[in-house]
Amino acid sequence: MQPAIRPVVKLFKVQLSRWRLVRDLGIHLLDVTAKSGNPAFAPRFDDVMAYKRGELSEEEYTRRYLQRMSISKKRFPQEWEKLKAIHLPIAVACYCKAGVFCHRHLFVGIAADYLKDAGIDVKLMYEITSLIPPQTETPPDDPTDTRSTTPAGTAGPPRQDRE
Repeated sequence: MQPAIRPVVKLFKVQLSRWRLVRDLGIHLLDVTAKSGNPAFAPRFDDVMAYKRGELSEEEYTRRYLQRMSISKKRFPQEWEKLKAIHLPIAVACYCKAGVFCHRHLFVGIAADYLKDAGIDVKLMYEITSLIPPQTETPPDDPTDTRSTTPAGTAGPPRQDRE
């Protein structure tokens, strides 16, 4: 008898305004915003605004969000269970800019732990900013890397030599 193949979930992060990129890449979009996202995974809007106004530190915002997610698992177990049923890569989305502190980065860690506890392998991925994935296996001075000539903010054509 062969051992069962364990599913692997890839978790990405993305700014919600880039939802079309996620769709084009065949990745499931999980909106975790305070206003339009799934309430089971969203922060309190008051906390978001207090953080943006400088009234909450990163540490306090993080503590509140982690506490909220702990309660959420008990209050919305069906929403958390749905995470296990998604058989596509998942992009966790909110409105915050790429590269800045944001609850979507916290949620990716929380979701990864939840899925791992359920016996699902998780691969933490990158922030999606274009159709071209970040390059890790080719040195930056590789002359065949055409992405270095693509203007910032444009995707350029997908590379055919990559998955």
